[in-house]
Amino acid sequence: MGNIPYYFDTKSYDYLIGYRVRAAMDILEEASCVRFKPLTVKPTNASSWIHITNPEKKRECIHEPRYQDKGSGAVIWVLGFDCLQRRELLHSLMHAIGFKDEVSHSQRDQYVRVMWENIHPKYRPLFRIQNNEASSKYSVEYDPLSIMHFHDRAYSNNGHPTITPLVSGLIISPSDELSQLDKMKLRIIFGHECNRRKVGDLLDSCKDALHDHTFNKENDNKNHNGTYYLKKEEETIEIKSNMSQEINEEKPNEIKNDLVAEYDNVEVSDSEDKKVNDNESEAGIESSKNY
Repeated sequence: MGNIPYYFDTKSYDYLIGYRVRAAMDILEEASCVRFKPLTVKPTNASSWIHITNPEKKRECIHEPRYQDKGSGAVIWVLGFDCLQRRELLHSLMHAIGFKDEVSHSQRDQYVRVMWENIHPKYRPLFRIQNNEASSKYSVEYDPLSIMHFHDRAYSNNGHPTITPLVSGLIISPSDELSQLDKMKLRIIFGHECNRRKVGDLLDSCKDALHDHTFNKENDNKNHNGTYYLKKEEETIEIKSNMSQEINEEKPNEIKNDLVAEYDNVEVSDSEDKKVNDNESEAGIESSKNY
C-alpha cells in the first residue's frame, strides 16, 4: 500500500506537466512514507496503480478520479488543463490515493454550515457527510486549513458563499500546502510502511554486522597462523612471520658451543684462582682419609 505505481501518459501531457505532477508527489513523499513508483509500460496484473491521462483533452477540473473496470486496478486520474496549479494538483493527488474532501467530514456541522441553496446541483453530492467505516478509521478532527477543504464559495451557482462558519473567529481559508493534520493523516494511513522499512533497515544492519564479524574472524585466524595483511594505496601486501620457523631450526649443539665460548672469555683474578686450587687440595686430603 505504501508503494504506489503510476503511469504517466506522454500522449496526453508534455514533460512540463510531468514535472509538476512529480513535484506534487515529492511533497507527499517528504511528508510521509508513501512512495510513487513510475512505470514505463501499463501494467496488466497490478492490484492498484494510477493512470495519469487525458485522452479527451479536457480543460475543466475533474474533481475525483474514477476506477477502471475489468479488474485492472487502475485509478484514472484526469488532469484538466485548467487545473494544473500546485494546490489543485495536491488536492487531486490526495483524492487519487484515497482521501476525501474535508467538507464531508463527520464533524463538519459543528464548525460550518453548508448553504445548499447556493451550491450548483451537479456538485451537491460533494458536500454530503461520509460516515463509512473506512473514512472514520483514519479520521482526525475537522480541519478548515486542509488541502482537501473547499474555499467558502466553491461550486457556487450564484456567487454567494456555499460554506459559512459557525464558530466565532473561524476563517475558511484552505492552505495551498499540506496542513499539519493532512500530514498526520498521511502518517496514520501509511505508518505501517514506515514500520516495514524500519524492520527492513534493521535486518540489513544485522546482515552487515554478521558479515563484518565473519570477515574479521577469518582475518584473525590468518594472523594467528603467522600471516599478516597490510593495505596501502589499494594494494594488498602479504607478510609472513618466520620467527617460529627460525627458532625451531636452531641446533642445540650450536647453542651449547656459544655458551662454552662465552664462559672461556670470562677473566678470573689470581686470588680467586688460588682459592679454587686450595679448595681442591683440601678436598683431595679429606677424600684420602675416608679411604
